[in-house]
Parts: sequence; structure tokens; C-alpha cells
Amino acid sequence: MKPVIAFDFDGTLLDSRMRHIVVMSDVLARNNIKLDVAELVEDKRTGKSNVNFLLSQGIKPEIAIDLQNQWINDIENIKYLSLDCLYEDAIDLLEQHFSKDELILITARSNKSGLLYQLNKFNLQKYFRDVYIVNPGKTASLEKSKVLSDNNVSLMYGDTNSDYMAAQIAKVKFVIRENGFHNKETILGTYSDIKV
Repeated sequence: MKPVIAFDFDGTLLDSRMRHIVVMSDVLARNNIKLDVAELVEDKRTGKSNVNFLLSQGIKPEIAIDLQNQWINDIENIKYLSLDCLYEDAIDLLEQHFSKDELILITARSNKSGLLYQLNKFNLQKYFRDVYIVNPGKTASLEKSKVLSDNNVSLMYGDTNSDYMAAQIAKVKFVIRENGFHNKETILGTYSDIKV
């Protein structure tokens, strides 16, 4: 039986950094707020949320929360999903495992059709035995850990604290994709027992 390897999607295989910036820019423009969002993704890489970023830019808390809710409503809109691209090494990484391992994809998304659109656009479905969608938010780590355990996954590639926590709960080896939404230092700072 082949080992099962799990991949997160956004920030691991898919580069969605531009989408995050454009959605925030559009939300701010709709609300007549002029703000430079060039540092948004870099702030996220250090563990800050959209709300933290907005607060650091002088936005009042209640407005920051409202803007975040608008951002959540828009982030998986097909118009914005079309901005995403694969990381340069994504196909090579999948090919490295495809011939010898069973691959599954686990992603936290609200819009299943948007995910399927992207998997088809980038011709990725052929690589994955199964695709699992969990709810984004506070339960994502627990839901991902259940998928990892249920599939006897031996290794997971991910890019966030949430991915790492899921792997830890399921007792699965974890590989940090350092170009994603949390940098290595953020995960190392949060979880000092990580082995990379």
C-alpha cells in the first residue's frame, strides 16, 4: 500500500497573495477608505490577521471588523480566484510524490465550485485521489486533523499554523511550505517543538 501524502492548497500549491491584496483594496475602495495594502500579505506571514493589519493602519475596531466581513464575503468570488497562480515548484512537488504515493488535498474553503474551477484550470485533479474541503475558521485544524487521521496520512505539506496544528493533532510529519501565508519563523515561534 502506498503512503498517503496530504497537501494544503492556498499558500502551499496555490499562490493567492495577489488575490488577498486586491480583495482588500476593493473592499476599502467600496468604503471610500484610502489605504496602502502593500504590506498586508507580509503582515499575514508574521501571524497577523486582516483586522490586526487594519487596526495597525489606524482603522477603528468596529470598522475593521466590518471590512473583514466584507473581505470574507468576496475572497472566494470567481472574479478574484482568477488572479491566483501556482507556485513555480508546485507541479514538480506533486510529480515527485505522484508516482510513489497516494495524494490527497485538504483545503479550508467556503466555495466548493470555486475550488473545482481552480483545480480544473490548473489541471490538478489528476494528482489527487481525494479532495477534502473543511470549514474555514476556528475549527479548520480539528477538521483537517480528522481527515489526516481517517486517511492514515504519513506526511502533510502546509503553510500555516492551522495546518501545523492539524498535523500535530493527527501525529503526522509536517513540511512547511515557506512561501505561504505564515513564514517559518511565525510557525516556529508559535510551536517551539516543530521539527523541520
